Amino acid sequence: MKGHFFVCIKAGTWVPVYSRPGPGRIELDSTEKGGHIKWTTGKSHYHTQQYWTASDDAVALAQHRDHSSDNEVNTVTQDAVTTMIAKLGL
Repeated sequence: MKGHFFVCIKAGTWVPVYSRPGPGRIELDSTEKGGHIKWTTGKSHYHTQQYWTASDDAVALAQHRDHSSDNEVNTVTQDAVTTMIAKLGL
């Protein structure tokens, strides 16, 4: 099963990230991402009208699929998060 990346834009609010472009999707520039090579080298697009809410318990259950580590935490720049919040109208 393939993994799926999400960006936490604020507590409990997550944006799914897609590897392919599509209608309503905006690409995250590779310079805005840091961490595990699978995250930093892959294409990343988010939809301007899609965000998910998840409880801390749900996030904890999914955490075992996270390939980042203490030395290689997956990140997005604060500027990218600010832009995502504005594009989502949050």
